[in-house]
Amino acid sequence: MPTVEKLIEGLDSLANLQQILETQKIDPNPCCKTLYYWGSGKCGSTTLASLLKHKPPDFNKYDPTSGFVDAGKELCLGKSNKRVNSCQKGCNTEQKMFLLDACPRHSGKSEAKVLACRNPKARFVMLIRDPVARAISEINDNYIRFGGSGNLEQLKTARNTFYHLSRYYEMTMNFLEYFNSDQILFVQIEALKDSRSTQTTMNAIFAHYGLPHRDVDYARLNDNHVAKKYKLPSNETLEVIRKNLMIDTE
Repeated sequence: MPTVEKLIEGLDSLANLQQILETQKIDPNPCCKTLYYWGSGKCGSTTLASLLKHKPPDFNKYDPTSGFVDAGKELCLGKSNKRVNSCQKGCNTEQKMFLLDACPRHSGKSEAKVLACRNPKARFVMLIRDPVARAISEINDNYIRFGGSGNLEQLKTARNTFYHLSRYYEMTMNFLEYFNSDQILFVQIEALKDSRSTQTTMNAIFAHYGLPHRDVDYARLNDNHVAKKYKLPSNETLEVIRKNLMIDTE
């Protein structure tokens, strides 16, 4: 059986992957069905992970009956092999059916390529919100939580790193290099914030991931550190941000 590393060496595209799979047997997830995020940073990724893995009604603590391995939130298996074995060990010892890799930084062709080799039939959810608001939220989060720069003028630079996860079109095209379109479900953040639509949205996610139904009565997003320190850009800066993210805003 080829290793993930060997598959990566020979992989060029989705079509190439399909050719490889026709001639080689690969069983990248022998114990658990691994479910992934694509992108989704500052789009409610923590909230969704809690709704999937944590115990109602407040969804603050891990639910042993959820069917998920208790392996943390951001495994980022598209970027590193370090946690694969320990995660699969959890599948064996805990007899769980699912492993959630809620990494909001899977977004590039390199991660898509690794994940396609690891799990070619994987299912993904991509959470999206207004791309301008998302970029502003990320720079504020970096400032408030990690002591980074809170200068929103940085966003006047078109290729600023805080734009990266707001470029939904680019991230989607990266994904489609190695996966089919029916393997990803796009979910707007507002659908998780609105109590009237949370259950309907979660039902769609359960169905897409192949998860059993569970009742969800929770709609508050994780915004504990958003308060007086949150900064907003000037109108001039806001206009520049919109222009820099024009294709994703539209």
